[in-house]
Amino acid sequence: MTILEKSYKCLVRIVTWRKLAETVSHHLGKGRLVAVEGSLQISKSEKDGRTYTNPQVIANEVRFLDWPKDSKKGNGQSAGYDDDNFDVPF
Repeated sequence: MTILEKSYKCLVRIVTWRKLAETVSHHLGKGRLVAVEGSLQISKSEKDGRTYTNPQVIANEVRFLDWPKDSKKGNGQSAGYDDDNFDVPF
């Protein structure tokens, strides 16, 4: 197996504060698609002789790019929004 065939995962911690933290805690869940704008900070730590790189983003803004699965109504539309006329604001 070559290095190009290996699959790598990079998990990045997102740090939010104040009202943004409240909003994210209520609406963000595993599998949700979001765009995060902020500053990247990278720290390193050691454990059991191994060095780990720990990236995190201090978020200024978080945009939700999809609809939660449980917000769909029986008629196929999202609660309070018309899916056909939705534009992502960026």
